Amino acid sequence: DAVDVEEYRIEYDVDRVIEAVREAGLPERIGLRLRNGR
Repeated sequence: DAVDVEEYRIEYDVDRVIEAVREAGLPERIGLRLRNGR
């Protein structure tokens, strides 16, 4: 069975998301991965 996958890139405020990650009590490395694009 074949599966079709489409990728979309969207712009977002990385610093704001990193702060939300911190405020949620998640490990800081998760937010930093977003900044590095990984």
